[in-house]
Amino acid sequence: MPEPDTAFFSWFNVPQPIKFLVVGAVNTVFGYSCYAGLLFIGLHYSLAALFGTLLGIAFNYLSTSRYVFNTAPANISRGIRFVLVYSLLYFINVLCLWLLEQLGFNPYVSGLLLILPMAVVSYLLLNYLVYNKKPSGQDINEQET
Repeated sequence: MPEPDTAFFSWFNVPQPIKFLVVGAVNTVFGYSCYAGLLFIGLHYSLAALFGTLLGIAFNYLSTSRYVFNTAPANISRGIRFVLVYSLLYFINVLCLWLLEQLGFNPYVSGLLLILPMAVVSYLLLNYLVYNKKPSGQDINEQET
């Protein structure tokens, strides 16, 4: 029996936005579990979001760098930009959680409702501000030939 064509199923052949969604799903499960667990033990949603974000940053940085953007995570400049983007994402998330609370939503439901919109914002900010990628996947800093 012939071997399957592994190149066809290679992770490297998967489009970057799909990779981001797959890796992001793992990161989201981790981050939301931290958030929900911290809510469960009695923390206010803003603190639960803060600590969930802080716990997720290192995990997300390693997984996103390696499996989505195919870069080595050990880059201080990129690491700083990553933390800054996640800081911005935290404030956007807390603002949205607060707005949903004002509309009467439960913080657990609010966290779930924000997963997809925050994923889109996260991808765009990471793609352009941290990993400097054009929509084609080419580095912004590369010169066109």
